[in-house]
Amino acid sequence: MAGNPIIEHYSMPQPQFGGESFDIAGTRIRAQATAAAELAARLGVTLHAAIYLHAPDAVLTRRLLDRASQSGRADDKADVIRHRLQVFAETTGQLVPYYAERGILLEVDADQPPDSVTTDIQARLSALGLSTGGTRS
Repeated sequence: MAGNPIIEHYSMPQPQFGGESFDIAGTRIRAQATAAAELAARLGVTLHAAIYLHAPDAVLTRRLLDRASQSGRADDKADVIRHRLQVFAETTGQLVPYYAERGILLEVDADQPPDSVTTDIQARLSALGLSTGGTRS
């Protein structure tokens, strides 16, 4: 995948997971996801799960506006947030059906406390026989 720094960076083994897990969090569009899947196949790596943290737009907007009031971020304004959510839906959001079609999408309700989100992710990965350390059990 020469020339694609996102795939090159995120296809590196992740030492924090014993070098056996790969992080493709930088994959933002379907073409990148397809390229990452092709690279993984050539490397003999299987993608077991893609985690999608879902929250309604109203919740995301509220959280970002709260962040703006606490941190003073000038770019966290309602119109900018609406635009970000629209861009997400048109680009990155297209990965949701892609991973669902592959049968590896784990959609997690992110409209709950962070500890509950973490617990849900761990339970869903465990149900697949994956440890939360990133390796197959």
